[in-house]
Amino acid sequence: MKPQLLRRLILSLLILCIWWVNCSYGEVRAMWITRFQMDSKQKIDNFIETAKKHSIDTLFVQVMGRGQAYYRSDLVLNMDLDFDPLEYTVEKSHSSGLKVHAWLNAYYVWSSPEAPSDPGHVINLHPDWIVPSSSNMKYLDPAKKEVKKYLRDMYLEVADKYDVDGIHMDYIRYDGAYDGLDMESRRAFSDVHWLDPFFIVHYPQSVRDYYGDQGYEKLRRHWIDHKCRQVSELVRDISSGVRKRKPGIALSAAVFQELDSAIGRKGQNWPLWINEGWIDLAVPMIYSRDAELVRRRIRQSASAAGAGNILVGLGPYLVSPKDFGEQFVIYRKMKREYPSILGFSLFSYDAISSEAAYFDKTKK
Repeated sequence: MKPQLLRRLILSLLILCIWWVNCSYGEVRAMWITRFQMDSKQKIDNFIETAKKHSIDTLFVQVMGRGQAYYRSDLVLNMDLDFDPLEYTVEKSHSSGLKVHAWLNAYYVWSSPEAPSDPGHVINLHPDWIVPSSSNMKYLDPAKKEVKKYLRDMYLEVADKYDVDGIHMDYIRYDGAYDGLDMESRRAFSDVHWLDPFFIVHYPQSVRDYYGDQGYEKLRRHWIDHKCRQVSELVRDISSGVRKRKPGIALSAAVFQELDSAIGRKGQNWPLWINEGWIDLAVPMIYSRDAELVRRRIRQSASAAGAGNILVGLGPYLVSPKDFGEQFVIYRKMKREYPSILGFSLFSYDAISSEAAYFDKTKK
């Protein structure tokens, strides 16, 4: 081989290596750990070992689910355990070089047809805080001031008591089936817009006939903005309180990846949260069997974030390791295209821990 050609080949390989390091450097490699893994030290040891083995560096550990705390709380109902799961997880994870983000469900507090047996559960203490629902899923009403204070204090307690690297907000949105028509919201909206939002929700054609198409759309947008504002106020207050206590802590939120649904039905205007600096990371839950849909949702989420920070939430539990490998290749390509993508998070350890092939796909 000619020396000149050899030098070109070596230079090309060097450039390729530099490009690869730059693309991979600083990637956040996260995984969600549900509360079902938080009730014994052995289970916690197991998922920490799995994370270390497969180069996962960040754990979203669920410590608030169905209105019950997997930590020592003075504010909310505690699980009856003989140890503090969050304290143990933080200690063991940090000694292994892993970051721990405390994952707490916000508005979603119950999922059974029977009410909780413990009188100290929030559903039993404050039945007036629960939104009407025909399903078993019970949500707190985002529009109630008492609910906002309760949830803000819940998140701040964890930040105060534990050496966590981050606070992860989940179910920080309206129940999609709930129209938000509590009397307080109806009065507040009517005072400003001179129309009960009940008619916007249930009789849209009548509103359209009276106000015209443009008038109806304007009023509908005002109602969506009203619902978004209820959730955003909580995110803002949690962020402000946490940052005052621990300036270096990371705040993140699991969010709906489809923006029209997130904003229009869930009241979850998460691009605003990024732009205002209320959260450091948005984690769109892009769970699908359709690889092309995954591609579109990653692109939409990354574009919506602007200069913000995105972790792509992937759902390997829905597909085979082979199909997940295809989705992960898509994620890698999108990460090179969009600087707002900082890494990925897998949902969830529970579903894929017994199959190493899933983790192998994230290494290649």
